[in-house]
Amino acid sequence: MLAIVATAGAANANSYVTFSEAQAYLEARLHAEAWDTSEQKQMQALIGATQELDPMAWLGYRATSAQALSWPRTGVVNPDAPSWTEYGSSEIPARVKRMTYELALEMLRASDDVTVPDPNQNVIRFREKTDVIEEETEYAEPTQKAQGLARYPRILTLGAPLMEAGSFSGQARLVR
Repeated sequence: MLAIVATAGAANANSYVTFSEAQAYLEARLHAEAWDTSEQKQMQALIGATQELDPMAWLGYRATSAQALSWPRTGVVNPDAPSWTEYGSSEIPARVKRMTYELALEMLRASDDVTVPDPNQNVIRFREKTDVIEEETEYAEPTQKAQGLARYPRILTLGAPLMEAGSFSGQARLVR
């Protein structure tokens, strides 16, 4: 049976948030009807959201080499603190948790896998006749439509102060 393991720094952690934290956040959120699904799907969405967020180019360093997920981290300043304060070595930022809740909700809302390219990209008209077999699809000029997590700039903006510059714009991370 699927289970959420959200212990910060655990070697078997699979989520940045607990199930009860997600329930509380999403029950209070407006337009969260997609969350009204089975507990199994909710847990799958939370774990899936964590899996998508985990490899982002986060600032700082993992708190321990044994932890399964990228958070908790050391050397990361809390952008929401009133003074220069780093996150604790066993702390998962509220921003990362909110990103997880919101991405899980988007995953449940989607009719397809939100992490893969949109198969209908650039389709501007599709017409099908039933009496005579005729199908016509008209495409727009190719554009650079956001793919994967870039489809959700609001979610990525939440985590931007905790990520390397340009980490979600397709730029590579340079380490010297």
